[in-house]
Amino acid sequence: MGNVTIKSLGERLYGSVPNVNKCTNFGALAIDGKRLWCLKTNKTNTMSTLYIYPSVENLSKFETRKYTLRMGHGNGMTYNYDTKELVIAPLDKYVQILETANAYKRRKATSTVNINNIAYVGHDRYISGNNELEIQGTKIVNHRIKRSYDSINELERFSSYNIGQDIGFYKGHVYIIRSHNTKRGNAIYRFPLYGFEPDMVYVSERAVEFESLAFSGNTMYIASNSEKGDYIFTAKL
Repeated sequence: MGNVTIKSLGERLYGSVPNVNKCTNFGALAIDGKRLWCLKTNKTNTMSTLYIYPSVENLSKFETRKYTLRMGHGNGMTYNYDTKELVIAPLDKYVQILETANAYKRRKATSTVNINNIAYVGHDRYISGNNELEIQGTKIVNHRIKRSYDSINELERFSSYNIGQDIGFYKGHVYIIRSHNTKRGNAIYRFPLYGFEPDMVYVSERAVEFESLAFSGNTMYIASNSEKGDYIFTAKL
């Protein structure tokens, strides 16, 4: 493995996300630079609640929309700046797409592979795991790419960070969350978009599960859940 910088994440508590419609699992968030969206699902993955915050700077004001049997586990979410759409990864062979400029009208696109996490990287392309995706109408076209997500495990201290979560994209890099298998912390690996190995690892020893992340300016926003509640943390890059 090449040179990799290990850095403390230095995250700070930003706010909490309450339970609505008995949806208690905070799986994903997305940001368009101004607005912030959160997605929570119930314990049986049969209902999801979308939280719509008009301003990323104010978590006290929001509205919600309820979805039944549509969002799966709601494991990841990203915002397409070009089409003004939210794309949701359900831990299944499809994505759900919500048109933010059209009253959150919903449509579905199917895939030949499970979509467990997702990040928009521009030019109508998305990254999900080792796949680059294009959404073409109701179908997803998959292009395999090379990436060594487990290469960081060559460092012994990270071998237990093996629970995969959502991913994000910012300034030419893919950010990949991996949680400790006993909830003793989280590591966020930063890969060049088409790079094989990470060049940075952000580490947090906070006893929560980081689930999803998004960016606004030079700030990373992180969705997390724990037995004590669901929270958003921020960290400066």
